Amino acid sequence: MRISDCADLTGTTVRTIRYYHQIGLLPTPERVGARRDYELEHVARVLRIRWLADAGLPLDSIAALIEDESAGGQDEPAPRQDLSRVEESTLHDLRATHAGLDERIAELQAQRQRVAALLQMAESGRGLRALPPGMDRFYDHLARSVTDPAALDVLRREQRLAELFAQRGLVPQEFDTLILRLREEDLSVIVDFYTRYAHLDDLAPEAAEAEIEDLVRSMTRWCKDNDGLTAEFVAALPRWAGSPQALRSLIRLTTLFAFSRRQAQVMHRLIPVMTDVLVSDPRRTKETR
Repeated sequence: MRISDCADLTGTTVRTIRYYHQIGLLPTPERVGARRDYELEHVARVLRIRWLADAGLPLDSIAALIEDESAGGQDEPAPRQDLSRVEESTLHDLRATHAGLDERIAELQAQRQRVAALLQMAESGRGLRALPPGMDRFYDHLARSVTDPAALDVLRREQRLAELFAQRGLVPQEFDTLILRLREEDLSVIVDFYTRYAHLDDLAPEAAEAEIEDLVRSMTRWCKDNDGLTAEFVAALPRWAGSPQALRSLIRLTTLFAFSRRQAQVMHRLIPVMTDVLVSDPRRTKETR
């Protein structure tokens, strides 16, 4: 039997069979004339290798397993309680492969949910947006409350930033529900912040410094006064985003969207203050307020 015939019978390629020869998985057949003559045992070995490899077992583990089976001299080993070192290693590899498949299945299920959400968006005509629809409505509602053009520019700039965060998985769907719990007075605080933040460059240096400090204090105060809601927003974030380091990096990223150096100063000063508020225990915050 030619090597091409062996490849056809086993559903693989000539190149793969030669690779199995190279790494010692498959014995090289004897030559008959100008070519090597493959027999049924070669076909059986290749099929077994492919069967184990398709299940996810690494080739080095397959090699050790086949060598162990050959040394045992049994086509169908009798069941026994004690396992050889190779069998223990194979068992470990199979368990690891099984766990890896579970992780992959979870990833595929999550991907399927994302595709379903994108499909729903496309069918609704909304366009493909990562930001949850409730968050979009929230920004649109705020925009109707903003009369200052500069503040509106800041608001829309933040909305674009939120879309980027959403694409990184940092604006979960739970935010849609939580955002509805903001009261009208909370929205007024936010609009006031946008308006004052937008006009920092209109102030003299000393007045601007005082305004920056007051903006930081007002946002810190709002978070402390609404510590329960703040904690729920943080709890909805992915686990990896809850660390102080991650929160600092996210807040730093917002400085890239600042229109001016003074606006960037506000965000830089909010970094340590907001991080402490966001990662603190709400019950402890209430006790110390």
